Amino acid sequence: MIILGIDPGLRFTGLGIINYDSKKRKFIETDWRIIKSKGDTLAERIKSIYREIEDVLEQKKPDISTIETLFFGKNTKTLIHLGELRGAIILLLSMKEIPIIEYSPREVKMALTGSGSSSKQQVGQMVKCILGINGEIPPDATDALASAICYLQREYG
Repeated sequence: MIILGIDPGLRFTGLGIINYDSKKRKFIETDWRIIKSKGDTLAERIKSIYREIEDVLEQKKPDISTIETLFFGKNTKTLIHLGELRGAIILLLSMKEIPIIEYSPREVKMALTGSGSSSKQQVGQMVKCILGINGEIPPDATDALASAICYLQREYG
């Protein structure tokens, strides 16, 4: 089973890809990518992210996808633009008939660390520990992988 975790961002979108053998309950392969948006306008940025995710879908052929729900911040305009990006990503996944599971940031933190108020550093350490990764992982990719792990925790405990 291939799970694609997505952490949408207007500047950097993180992708985490986990190939998991549910029968043997082990990780076969882990990969991550950071998509740096291109363009000056919101439409150009969304289009560039959309196209790169579309390429990943063609290459990796995920069975399921996970994406975090919006985190309510102070900047309403940014929140609206992020919602527009999420909408484009959800549309793409839906058009490719890839099931979409959404988790709140709190749910992801709870699944990985046992606390919904964990820091990004704590979540990052758990991602590396669970997946057996020694090197550094960019924060956006860590969040995407954490979302995918959250799905596995809930489905396979």
